[in-house]
Amino acid sequence: MKGVELYGRVRYAVQIEGLSRSEAARRFGIDPRTVARMMKFSAPPGYVRKKPPQRILTPGRPNPPIVRIGILRRNAYAAGRRR
Repeated sequence: MKGVELYGRVRYAVQIEGLSRSEAARRFGIDPRTVARMMKFSAPPGYVRKKPPQRILTPGRPNPPIVRIGILRRNAYAAGRRR
């Protein structure tokens, strides 16, 4: 992903300095299609989650059975290695 600083420099070069998109691509070492995408938006589009991630382990609640089984297996494996 390209940084916000590069994004602004490319947009400035094309819009204010009058560089063509292909010249800006050569100057900044990026693909001309990337320059075209940078010109579409005033700020870089970012990733936005649609909903927050679901928490499996919640403070104050017991662990779900699957997690407990995994912990028991891991402990049993570790105990077997010590012998």
